[in-house]
Amino acid sequence: MAALPICFNKEDRIAIIAPHPDDECIGVGGVMLKYPSQCDLFIVTDGRQGNILVEPDVEARIRREQFEEEMKLVKVNTYYWLGYQDGALMSYSNNILADIDFSCYTKIFIPWGDDNHSDHAAVWSLAIECLQKKAVKAEVYQYEVHVPFHDVSHYVDITEMIEKKIELINCHKDQVNAVPYSEIARALGKYRACQGNEINSYWETFLKVDLQGDSNCNSVCEREKTLQKYQSFYRLLLRWLKIHQYGKKVTDCLLDNQWRKITIYGFSSLGRLFYEELDFKKIELINILDSRDIQDNIEGIPILKPEKGDTCVDAVIVTAITSYNEIEEKLKEMGYSNIVSLQYVLEKCV
Repeated sequence: MAALPICFNKEDRIAIIAPHPDDECIGVGGVMLKYPSQCDLFIVTDGRQGNILVEPDVEARIRREQFEEEMKLVKVNTYYWLGYQDGALMSYSNNILADIDFSCYTKIFIPWGDDNHSDHAAVWSLAIECLQKKAVKAEVYQYEVHVPFHDVSHYVDITEMIEKKIELINCHKDQVNAVPYSEIARALGKYRACQGNEINSYWETFLKVDLQGDSNCNSVCEREKTLQKYQSFYRLLLRWLKIHQYGKKVTDCLLDNQWRKITIYGFSSLGRLFYEELDFKKIELINILDSRDIQDNIEGIPILKPEKGDTCVDAVIVTAITSYNEIEEKLKEMGYSNIVSLQYVLEKCV
């Protein structure tokens, strides 16, 4: 491993873009601790999917509180909590980083595009696109979190900061309880230094990005969109199972919200599962909507194109896993109101 040290000077302005609250300290905690007053953090999501056993709105609040505990220890120049929905970055149609001015930064740290989390790949892709479009001149480095690099190009010696870095990571208690990130960070830091023949040291390692080169964003995005879809599907089914373990039904979730007269949008596998579980003695299903041209009806309930459906219902339950924001916008334009995702229904029921 022939890695080069990253050289910092007192004029450097450093931007660290993190998909979730904790990625910044796992991947770049040593840099933050060495140059806190020069660092600005951009935390992209609210972390709401960080613990499947906790209701997402509650988890988002926990993640924010734990992140702020970390900030009390490291005291960076400033941070920006962007607050986008965890686990859904691939579904946004616009570049959510486009309005941020990165021209003032000399060094920018972004997640690795080949990390095995779709939000990390999304932030990588969005950052590359934004920086290329604005012709930003900064040095750009990818950092590692869930998956180690195959090889590295640069490093920062964080030997003097390793214990403090572990303290930062441990602020994120609910994450560390699930995955021992602090132990992983310590072991990886030691291993990386040993690769550089510094057996008594700890390193953070990075891959430098060539903004002028071919970033292959499109192929990565397509792969990660598919991954995000199945991760979302997995989380949804886990919550559904948990509801059953608590002795509840989906119908109970609807009645909790006073939704007795509903429409289902989307009649693929999840839509059919949802339909089959409804108790029609308690719930009235007015229509089934699907953008596909399905000439059919289910036990007398028509399957219609959205523009032909009845808008006078208590709720439209969208069972599609992806593109919820676009679906919601189109349905609102057609006169529908109280449009909610099946994911939201299940999250609020747990």
